[in-house]
Amino acid sequence: MQTRLLRAEDLSALLDRVGRDALMDQMMDAMRGRFVEFTGEDQQARARDGFRYDKPAHGLIEWMPTHEVGGPVVIKMVGYHPTNPVQRDLPSVIATTSMWDTTTGHLVAVADSTLLTALRTGAASGLATEILAIDQPITLGVVGLGAQAVTQTHAISRIRTIEKVIGFDVDPEVAATFADRIAWLGLDVEIVSPEAAATIAGEVDVLCTCTSAELGAPPVVADTEVRPWLHINAVGADFPGKIELPVGLTHGAFVVPDTLEQCLVEGECQ
Repeated sequence: MQTRLLRAEDLSALLDRVGRDALMDQMMDAMRGRFVEFTGEDQQARARDGFRYDKPAHGLIEWMPTHEVGGPVVIKMVGYHPTNPVQRDLPSVIATTSMWDTTTGHLVAVADSTLLTALRTGAASGLATEILAIDQPITLGVVGLGAQAVTQTHAISRIRTIEKVIGFDVDPEVAATFADRIAWLGLDVEIVSPEAAATIAGEVDVLCTCTSAELGAPPVVADTEVRPWLHINAVGADFPGKIELPVGLTHGAFVVPDTLEQCLVEGECQ
């Protein structure tokens, strides 16, 4: 029995061969089909869980198991360590996925999933924007300008015309590089100071919050008057006790969770 290993280099080579746009389009097409097919009867997506710790570094490791009847068990492991970019020159989110054969129990494959996680999360926001956002050219707001902001913007650009991107990050060095990191998209980008948190929700048509908000930290945007059609992709609050949006915004919104049980214990609905 053999186990296939997909390294970060292999995924980068795949991205280069297929092309960024084509791979993102395929990712959204696949997710669109899977969301429609999902019944919860033949597929199981268990609530994710993990360990949070402060030593030797502040972080967490969590696991996300899934199983389809007659198919494999797939488990994604995610390590979140917010000091990685500054202290270790590494991404704050590092992921690995394993696939297990349910006939023999054999480990079929292990894949570096850091890039895949960014692509999949961006594709989910692109798909949500396609279904729920106003169907016209948009101004896109992005709060938190790390790696996830790139795939969020890319995915949305595949299904809506983006007239302008307004973005900010609490780290000025990260903010300063964002326009260069998405230059290949050819978009008009305005980087504003973190003080824009007070008004940004009212100035855009679609808002993506993809921050590394700390446990118990206040919302990353203010509760302000917004356009009636504002659509928000809130993807950064990935652990109980973390939020990105003020309660006022969610109370006045039509809220669409992907997995209801999970969204009741973490994210904006907790």
